[in-house]
Amino acid sequence: MDSASLEMLGPDDLLSRRYQMEGADRRADLFVAYYRTQLKGKNAHDPKVCLPGGGWNPVESRVVKTEFSPGKTAPINYYRIEKAGAQEIVVYWFQTPTGTYTTEQELNANRLLQAIRTNRTDMALVRVIVPVLSDGVDTASRDAVNFARIVYPEILPFFQAGSGQASGAPTSHL
Repeated sequence: MDSASLEMLGPDDLLSRRYQMEGADRRADLFVAYYRTQLKGKNAHDPKVCLPGGGWNPVESRVVKTEFSPGKTAPINYYRIEKAGAQEIVVYWFQTPTGTYTTEQELNANRLLQAIRTNRTDMALVRVIVPVLSDGVDTASRDAVNFARIVYPEILPFFQAGSGQASGAPTSHL
């Protein structure tokens, strides 16, 4: 991520990794921006805003209910984008101590409620990107959602009671 974009987002912590999947060209890019509070003016924003600014054109956008574990489903955003003939599948969500949200409006409503109830407004933007290869959109879509299923339980411990701003967050979550 370039320094101007990082400055604009202003996260308290950031994770950006590329994971190699089966096959030489198969990969998943994971990006997590963590904010101790949503009250300081700099917050994560919907990738549907920044990806087109980077030249990516939207092809498909929808919310999908995803089963992360038996009995635990949550909505995540599914976004297929295209640039110069290449396509990528993007799945992402906003994670808070109280749940998973797909829009900034839901996130803002949650922030106000939690600021009053618990004095806690920490959140993270979690984004997975998988390129569409010769095996097609369905394979890339499946891989992106499956990788999100792997990541989801790894994110949750950072939002349990005792972590986050209400109790003095550690300097690095990720």
